[in-house]
Amino acid sequence: MSYAKIIGRNKEINILDRIYKSKKSELVAIYGRRRVGKSYLVSECFGKKIANSTSKCKITKCFCKST
Repeated sequence: MSYAKIIGRNKEINILDRIYKSKKSELVAIYGRRRVGKSYLVSECFGKKIANSTSKCKITKCFCKST
């Protein structure tokens, strides 16, 4: 799949596509510095696939503080 708006994230996109096509359950933890496009990457890769799917997948955000 082509993601014209995402630059320099081919490795991450390939990983997310492979996980999406997997026949088993998968858990993905995406972490990194703030304001680098983590949520955008996930919504671009999975947004249309999940919206058109009949599965019960959800994209959620978790804002956790470390103590």
